[in-house]
Amino acid sequence: MRVLMVHPRLNPPGGGRAVGAWTLQALRERHHVDVLTWDPVDVAAINRHFGTSLRAGDFGRVEVAPVLRRLFPAGALDLWTRNYLFRIAQRRRAHYDVLLSTQNEADFGARGIQYIHFPLFHDPRINPRVTRLYGPVETAWYHRSPALMRWYFRACGIGAWFSLSRLRDNLTLVNSDWTGRVVAETHGVAAATLYPPVRNDFPEVAWADREHGFVCVGRIAPEKRIPMLVEILAAVRRRGHDIHLHIVGPPADREHLRVVQCLQREHASWVALELNPSHDALDQLLSCHQYGIHGRSPEHFGIAVGEMVNAGCIVFVPDDGGQVEIIGGRAELIYGSPDEAVEKIDAVLRAADRQAALRSYLATRRGRFSADEFMRQIRETIEHFSG
Repeated sequence: MRVLMVHPRLNPPGGGRAVGAWTLQALRERHHVDVLTWDPVDVAAINRHFGTSLRAGDFGRVEVAPVLRRLFPAGALDLWTRNYLFRIAQRRRAHYDVLLSTQNEADFGARGIQYIHFPLFHDPRINPRVTRLYGPVETAWYHRSPALMRWYFRACGIGAWFSLSRLRDNLTLVNSDWTGRVVAETHGVAAATLYPPVRNDFPEVAWADREHGFVCVGRIAPEKRIPMLVEILAAVRRRGHDIHLHIVGPPADREHLRVVQCLQREHASWVALELNPSHDALDQLLSCHQYGIHGRSPEHFGIAVGEMVNAGCIVFVPDDGGQVEIIGGRAELIYGSPDEAVEKIDAVLRAADRQAALRSYLATRRGRFSADEFMRQIRETIEHFSG
């Protein structure tokens, strides 16, 4: 079959981009795939970051004119650029058997498949359904001029190039049951959960040979609540536990990076900051530590949480979002406040039998979250959709 895959920016980093990369990996041998994207595709960077083995000839490329890329570089007028791509897809749709978006809502002008990480149009300015569900929402935090924003959304082609009603005709996939509920509230459509590809090729390291410490993996950004995690583990240390913490990930916010760097220097005896580690270095950290901790709430899915579980860590997560599904809703590992996190971590660290039970339970979760399982399901979805 001929497949057109739309993904505005496919180059790493980002969990959403991992879905696009592994979709190409899954389809390359069975189907002809063209990728419609804003930026040129860097195959080497994708393979290095996501662990794929793509080759330049595995797929075709449909890219926008270089002059447009210069006018709208990465992140600029993001809504306009993605909707412009769907305008291109609408013009080309007759040449393809399957139309697929691996980055949120899609309008191909015909029925296609959309994989939603979190609904882009979960916004009352462009989706009146959200206002009916949640009431009036203050928009000044987003932009000083709501009137200007209304003109921006109009210029992006909402209602012209892009139709909210047409996107509801698509087959909808989501990255977690939690996201599926948000999509149902936002668009009034049912969605099937297809968990993202999570690496699971970590070396096996015995529990007794692992370091008695924590890893926190993800972008260095405010929503990850890293200062809160340091506060939680500092309180655990005050209860007599000789633990340490590795904060690992790419910097995504300069101001917040400075905050985290200051925090690391303040607690340098037990907190380490690892920016942009290699795959081998990250694998070593995850495989050689006993525990993981995550701070974002809600997290739409949480690929980093899945990686920590697949590496054999006992992972503590907030009580909202798809990350709760990764650990199977296990109450001992879910916290609703910093104080609750301290209590639950303390309880696990004090009891070897609890640690053994949790490790055994989390081991049963690993097969649900893997690149192989994702590829199997995305292939089945594509073939059933076209058949």
